[in-house]
Amino acid sequence: MNSSLVDDDSSKTLNSQFASRSAFRVVIETLVHFAIVVVGTLGNSLVIWIVFKNKNSAKLANLFIGALAVSDFLILVLTGWTFLSTLVLGTWPFSDFVCQYQGFTGFGLACASLFLITQTSINRYFKVVCTKHYRSIYTPKRTKAIIIGTTLLSFLGPSQYLANGGRYIFHSGKYYCFQKFELTASTSWYLYGIFVPTAVITFCYYKIFRTIRLHQSRIKAMRQNAGSIIGPNVEDIKATRTLFLTVVGFLCCWTPVIVIDIVDFARIPSSHSRSSPTDVQQFSTLPRELYVLYTLLATLSSSINPFIYGAMNNQFRQEYRKVLCVGRATRSTEVEVIRTTTNPI
Repeated sequence: MNSSLVDDDSSKTLNSQFASRSAFRVVIETLVHFAIVVVGTLGNSLVIWIVFKNKNSAKLANLFIGALAVSDFLILVLTGWTFLSTLVLGTWPFSDFVCQYQGFTGFGLACASLFLITQTSINRYFKVVCTKHYRSIYTPKRTKAIIIGTTLLSFLGPSQYLANGGRYIFHSGKYYCFQKFELTASTSWYLYGIFVPTAVITFCYYKIFRTIRLHQSRIKAMRQNAGSIIGPNVEDIKATRTLFLTVVGFLCCWTPVIVIDIVDFARIPSSHSRSSPTDVQQFSTLPRELYVLYTLLATLSSSINPFIYGAMNNQFRQEYRKVLCVGRATRSTEVEVIRTTTNPI
């Protein structure tokens, strides 16, 4: 038997539900996930291209945007094919090694996205609140080092989990490989890796918007008294609001995910009541539909940022238009050539 599969009674229920889905449900679930993966892959590719094209720009925030796009792109490309395959087949068709690969990569890159968003919040905090320290802390070289260090740190949790003998187990409700639901030193990283960054993000943006509100009040007073004032400029404020929306989008997708995981953790039986090692894997504590929503939202979180940038950031919006206009211009030229060829004057 594949060691990445679990055969306790609760998991057998989910396995049966997953394998016995109607053809209609298989098609709908697969197409929806496939569309999100494709759109997210193309959108993040475009963001990466725009950031690379403008790599000489003085806007260090673009480095964080590019790093987040790379993280989202990789999680879709490196793990998307595995859960799409299971959606089509209704079972885990791969080896235990692929399950460990998917769990390690997916968890590490998800942490990378959250940690990069946290670093972006800290960057905005210094840019708007502690302006005088910003230039001394965020040089291009140091910013790149922060991004690389943050990415490496995000893989500490899954690396520690595997090094301590933990195994990722295929969850047929989420059609993904996850850690065993045990409250150990290794799995506690999952909790710390979520709540600590969330607290940092909340603090940073509270201080940021408080500073912006005070700054706007001072501007009104300045206009009345014809004085001068130093503070965040309009461009900084717009960039901060755009990046804040990426936080909102991330949290909207991941809050239900976290709630579902907390419920599952809370239903783990105490250590003294376990009758066997598999008793800790109470996978089917919730209806399968909630677990489908779980993976759908987690995947969506890697696909929505390009839309946020397009809606809120003028630079990205202009670049999007250039790409789309080039595509339309190319098609128009091809049509004109065909018309000229078929209907010569």
